[in-house]
Amino acid sequence: MKMELRGRSALITGAAGGIGRALAMGLAREGVDPLVLCDIDPDGLQVTAELVMGLGRDTLGILADVSDLEAVEEMVSAAVEYADRIDILVNAAGVGVVGPIEVLSDDDWRWVLGVNLFGTINTVRCLYPGMMDRGSGLIVNIASGGGLFTFNPYVGPYGTSKFGVVGFSEALLLEAHGRGVGVTCVCPGVVRTAIFENTPVRGFRAEMKDESVRSLLASSQSADECAAEMIAAIRKGKFLCVTTPSARRVYFLKRHFPFAWYALVKGVARRTPRHVEKYRL
Repeated sequence: MKMELRGRSALITGAAGGIGRALAMGLAREGVDPLVLCDIDPDGLQVTAELVMGLGRDTLGILADVSDLEAVEEMVSAAVEYADRIDILVNAAGVGVVGPIEVLSDDDWRWVLGVNLFGTINTVRCLYPGMMDRGSGLIVNIASGGGLFTFNPYVGPYGTSKFGVVGFSEALLLEAHGRGVGVTCVCPGVVRTAIFENTPVRGFRAEMKDESVRSLLASSQSADECAAEMIAAIRKGKFLCVTTPSARRVYFLKRHFPFAWYALVKGVARRTPRHVEKYRL
């Protein structure tokens, strides 16, 4: 479902940096106004708000934890009061944790699923009914390439949450499309953001993450490049947007050559324990 962006209002979670900030800037340049920005990082949120205001757009920053439904309800109420209505919802808040499944705690799982999956569900629950009543609106859920394929070990909660976001987005599409509400699910490949620095490590020394990140960044894109691909997908009314050439190639392999894909995954599974053993705590 195509959407003209100029003159629309937007609410963006995870707006204090990374893809959320880049998308806020990109939408502001496209004429989206006003923009309501949400995050738990006050300093980063203030920087993003100042950048967006520098582009001449009305902006409101709200501190809220998207995993807390009550906090989301209060945030959405303030956003609607400020903007009159929210035409575009972007769920960009995301976190991760690295570690073997056998050592991850209940808190690790609840934190990642709470922000990534239930954070998305919470905002949609609060804003979708109004969009449905008006017969217009757009919901953009940022999942991950890791929500379409699992190629990197030791990111179980992250992958689980992002597969959930993709599934939730498909379920939402089936109900929303006939009500005039668009749904776009974005599955970025590796994007250069602070999530790598902020991701805690369990069961390994920090050097394991550092080595893995260096390898991943070889096929990465910037947050601005990712945001540009997202905006192009929104304009075209695409449901699924997979960013970065490497992520598109991997997804193509899994979809069209599943036997080759799972043979590759099993090969990685055999080699990984030997490779990371030196980092075990």
